Amino acid sequence: MNTSLSYHIIIDSIPNNSVSWIELFSSLLTPVIAFLAVYIAYQQYSVNRRRFLFEVYERRLAVYKSIQAFFDEFVKEGNITYESCREFAFNTAEVVFIFDKVIQNKIEEIHKNSIVLAGLNYELHPRSGSSTILSDQERDEIAKKITEQSKWLLKQREMIKGLFQKKMVFK
Repeated sequence: MNTSLSYHIIIDSIPNNSVSWIELFSSLLTPVIAFLAVYIAYQQYSVNRRRFLFEVYERRLAVYKSIQAFFDEFVKEGNITYESCREFAFNTAEVVFIFDKVIQNKIEEIHKNSIVLAGLNYELHPRSGSSTILSDQERDEIAKKITEQSKWLLKQREMIKGLFQKKMVFK
């Protein structure tokens, strides 16, 4: 038997299923496109998630800044007015949507105590032109309450900072 004939027999015995390169690449194209679609969808999810977290962070930061501005005004003026309490309530109204109950309750507590302090200030220094005359004892009692409320309010400034630091994480 001749060697060329034996090679010919071996080659002829191999099935004739030759796959062209075009068929091979076209069959691989579908999984590659699917993989790219999943990758792009994941990237969009990541970008949108980070954008959402950044927007929540910005809203939280705006609330924090308005609270600090309220405290700054209190320190600067030495008292609280009903108008500043109203502004505080307006600027922190969004709290119920972007913070948990702990911060919501703390801000509500600050607001309520600020209104009490504004009332005490108004009682001590009426602005309506009324001629309510307080005795020295009454003035001393009101001044003592104002001092207590003021000390409490100033302590809340640091407490708020600590509460917000936990929530102002941008990951």
